Amino acid sequence: MTDRRTLLKTAVALSVGLPLAFGASIASAATYQAMTYLNVAEKPGVRGLQHIVDKVAEASDGSITFQINLAGSLSIKASDTTQALGDGVVQLADNQYYLGVVPIAGVLRLPALIETPDEYETAYKIVEPYMKKGFDRQGVKMIGHYLYPEQTIWGVGSITSLADLQGKKIRVTSAEQGKLVEAFGGFPITIPSAEIAPAIQRNLIDGFITASAGGARTLAELVETNYRLNTSTVDSFYMVNQDFYDMLPPAVQTALDEAGAEAGELASSLLAEEEPAWTKKHQETGVTVTPASDADKKAAVEAMVPVWEEWATNTGGDAPAVLAEIRKALGK
Repeated sequence: MTDRRTLLKTAVALSVGLPLAFGASIASAATYQAMTYLNVAEKPGVRGLQHIVDKVAEASDGSITFQINLAGSLSIKASDTTQALGDGVVQLADNQYYLGVVPIAGVLRLPALIETPDEYETAYKIVEPYMKKGFDRQGVKMIGHYLYPEQTIWGVGSITSLADLQGKKIRVTSAEQGKLVEAFGGFPITIPSAEIAPAIQRNLIDGFITASAGGARTLAELVETNYRLNTSTVDSFYMVNQDFYDMLPPAVQTALDEAGAEAGELASSLLAEEEPAWTKKHQETGVTVTPASDADKKAAVEAMVPVWEEWATNTGGDAPAVLAEIRKALGK
C-alpha cells in the first residue's frame, strides 16, 4: 500500500510540476484512470464524470487528464470500486457499490424511507459526516453525488396497488426492495438485467422494479401496468483517491471539488428530466400508469419500520442514532 501511494504521489508531482524529494521540478502531462459501473458514455452518470475530467484538465492547463473506463473495460469489479480507489489503482470513480465498506450509508436505501429528491437531500445531509469518516478510513474522498429516479413497480399483469403484489414474483434490484415485496405477500426474485425479458416470456416472473428511464426503456413493451410507488432510492457518488487529491495544487483541488458538486447536480437533473418523459412514452405505448395512493404510501412506511430498525441494530455504531434523526427530520 505504502509503495503504491508513494508512486502515485511522485506521478502527480511530476504531472503538475511539483518539486520532488531530490529537488527536481519537472512539468509533464500525465493521464490517470477514472472508472464507472455504467457501460454507455451518454448516460447521465458518465456525462457527470466527463464534466469532472474536463474541469480538472482546464484547471491544470492540460497537465492532468483522465482516461474514463466504462464498465467491463478494466479488470475491476464494480463492487471493488472503493478498494481500487483507496489503493490508487484508479484515481477517480463513479461509485454506486459502496455499502460493503461504509455500511451506514445504507440508511439512504432503506425501503419506503425516502420518497422524493428533497427527502433524499435532507437524509443525506444527516448521514454525510458519517459517510465521510468511513471513506476517509479507506483513503477515499467524496466530491459529489447524484440520485436516480423513483424505482417503481411494473406488472406483466395488473399491479395497481400494493395488495396486488400478493403471490406475485417480482424481480428486485436490491435486498431493500425485496423486503417491501415480501411485506405485501410477494416473492422477490434476483436475476441479471439481461434475463428479465426471457423470464417474463417464460412466465417466471410477474413484474420488476425499475425506473421509467432505466430498465423500463427496453422492457415496458412486455408489461401492462406501472404502479408508481417509490420502493427505495438508488444513488451514486463521485470519489477520488485521497493521496491523489492531497498532491494537487490548491487551485486544482478547488476545481475538482466544484466540478464534483456540479457533476452530481448535472447527472441528477438529467435523470429527473428523463423520468417523466419516458413515463409518458410508456403510457402512449399502452402501459397503464397508476400513481401511488396515500394509503399505500402510509402502509409501506408502517410495514418497513421494523425493517429499518433491524437494519440499524445489525449495522450498529452510529446507525441507530442516524436513523432516528432522519426519521424525525422526515416525519416518519
